[in-house]
Amino acid sequence: MKTFTSTQVQQNFGDVLNISLVEPVKIQKHKKDCAVIISAKQYAEFERITELVEDNLLAAMVNKAMQEGFVQDKQCDSLLDNIRNA
Repeated sequence: MKTFTSTQVQQNFGDVLNISLVEPVKIQKHKKDCAVIISAKQYAEFERITELVEDNLLAAMVNKAMQEGFVQDKQCDSLLDNIRNA
């Protein structure tokens, strides 16, 4: 991952944008990391993975609730269908 200062980004935005299409670009301000620029394709993949993780966590929580008797099978099926269709 390439790193640029915020000043470098301001002065070379087009170049930084082109680099971000190939790899993430870290931006620092006052020698501290403050942002990362990624391509729209990378962001879409990040969102897809995040949704999968969230769905799996919710499904695990529903299964745990069912195992511990907090909800009935019918309720779990409905909750899991809602998770899958969200």
